[in-house]
Amino acid sequence: MKKIIVLSIITAITLVVTPMAYADDFKDEFNTLNNWYLVVFDSFGGSQNDPPPVLDPSMGSGPPSLDVNGDGWCGNGAYSMETFDYAEGLIIEWDMFVGPGPNGWNWARGGLSEHLPNLSSQRSDGAYIDSTRCDTHFLAEIQLISSNFNPTPFVKVSIIREDGTGEGLVPFPDATSLLNAWHHYTINIRTDGYVEFYLDNMLLYTTSGMIDRSRGMMPVVFGDRDLPGPVRIDNVSVMRAVIPVNVDIKPGSEPNCINNNGHGVIPVAILGDSTINVRDIDPGSVMLEGMKVKSVGKNNKLLAHYEDVNSDGYEDLVVQIQDSDGALSAGTAVATLSGSLHDGTPIEGSDSVCLVP
Repeated sequence: MKKIIVLSIITAITLVVTPMAYADDFKDEFNTLNNWYLVVFDSFGGSQNDPPPVLDPSMGSGPPSLDVNGDGWCGNGAYSMETFDYAEGLIIEWDMFVGPGPNGWNWARGGLSEHLPNLSSQRSDGAYIDSTRCDTHFLAEIQLISSNFNPTPFVKVSIIREDGTGEGLVPFPDATSLLNAWHHYTINIRTDGYVEFYLDNMLLYTTSGMIDRSRGMMPVVFGDRDLPGPVRIDNVSVMRAVIPVNVDIKPGSEPNCINNNGHGVIPVAILGDSTINVRDIDPGSVMLEGMKVKSVGKNNKLLAHYEDVNSDGYEDLVVQIQDSDGALSAGTAVATLSGSLHDGTPIEGSDSVCLVP
């Protein structure tokens, strides 16, 4: 893989890994793509008989991969059959390969669609014809363009903001170093509505405006043109964004010193506020550095209750974590709590600790 020359705005950062809501590595039967609506765009006419996106068994970040298969007249799109509620945050990741296209139309685009797929006209091969569009349209997207219209290939990121206007940036005005290699792309729609874009886990751009969150459930979509190619997509995943929570280990105690010797319990409060109702949290999902909430009795009742431990007017969830010897290593200064809401959305928060010998 060629060395990537990045701009000064790119910052090394690590995304929080969250439970997947959806994933596809395209390792289903050739040319089935059962999890996707395959759409041929035809707003200019003349593309109604073009081939749809297909699987390429010879390429992939682990073959096969999605061949977008669009041409120089209009593009193609593959829409996920599953739709996603992105208003509370969503992380979209995929791998993408783009070949040089100075004498063609190598347009690779991916992200969150700004519309549901047009399924009004289906061909005998199962593909759909969208006569209202010529290319994919997005609420949030990353695109790598290499074509005869642009002598220098470039990467562009963009969103549609709350007021309906667009916001975008070209963080790679010269993306020549990205061609002919697989790279990993990420769109992080944060819980506050701002959007982060990543390339190979490096932050490209954070939007100054919030994404339009009025569209409801939307699919992800990948396409666009593949002439002469190759333009390939692989390893798509969609994950719920992590909701940050405030955590107080040993409420009312400072510092938060614990033995971590496998005896007793560690009280931990997840603090409610104007952004989170702690009764939406599943107490059984809560863990502190892998240690679970203690359960007692024949019915395995969880030691968890609700009270306002910090007297701020918001109810807090207090759990008793079963201590586990060695869960925290010597020198640990911060312990992280993880869990999820009842709908599966992950939560995470941390607090300081000190270990007592």
